[in-house]
Amino acid sequence: MPPRRRMLQPSANDVRVLIAESQEGVRRVCLIINNLRDFSRVEEAEWRSADLRAGLDSTLNIVHNEIKFRAEVRKEYGDIPQVECLSSQLNQVFMNILVNAARAIEKAGCDHHP
Repeated sequence: MPPRRRMLQPSANDVRVLIAESQEGVRRVCLIINNLRDFSRVEEAEWRSADLRAGLDSTLNIVHNEIKFRAEVRKEYGDIPQVECLSSQLNQVFMNILVNAARAIEKAGCDHHP
């Protein structure tokens, strides 16, 4: 007769941790969806005043998985004025620069330039 297997009962703490992780996952998915909406703005084919911080932030959230194991990103924007641009095209440029830079990094780390 084979040995009986004991069913492992999840503890209340295990359940709390799983719920917290699930809530974080849902929050992250919602953020990505909103960032993709902001990022694409396909319907905006005209020049408009845009907040570069918002464009950079949404682009960084979109490419997060590409960068997270290769680099630490520090946001030090300073004073950035609104600019007239095609925001979806500018966000695409940001994305290309960030992804290309991440792929050029051979090993994970942080470059500490003063």
